[in-house]
Amino acid sequence: MILPLVYLSVALEERRQGSRHHRTAPADAEADAGVIQVLVCNHDERTVGLVVERIVDIVEERVEVKSPATRKGVQYAAVIQEHVTELLDLDVILGGAVQASALANEEQFAGVRG
Repeated sequence: MILPLVYLSVALEERRQGSRHHRTAPADAEADAGVIQVLVCNHDERTVGLVVERIVDIVEERVEVKSPATRKGVQYAAVIQEHVTELLDLDVILGGAVQASALANEEQFAGVRG
């Protein structure tokens, strides 16, 4: 099986002008080697890989909503282990990416037929 990939940096609107995090040497080495970090998600009975810049930590914690979403693709913001964290709306992110992919495939197929 080939896992379709959705790049979070493309699917989620960015508000900042520059990167918030400075990459470390190991991450740069991984990038140079073509290594990517992927979260595997199930969406509408399909398995999709969500490509992220980096995985900081994996935690299990009760979340208290601190503020409503400020952009499409985010459900809300909360404080998790003393860091403001946006919790993603995977239905919006993956749903939009799957629709865009299907549209691109239709356009490509139409161009081949035409």
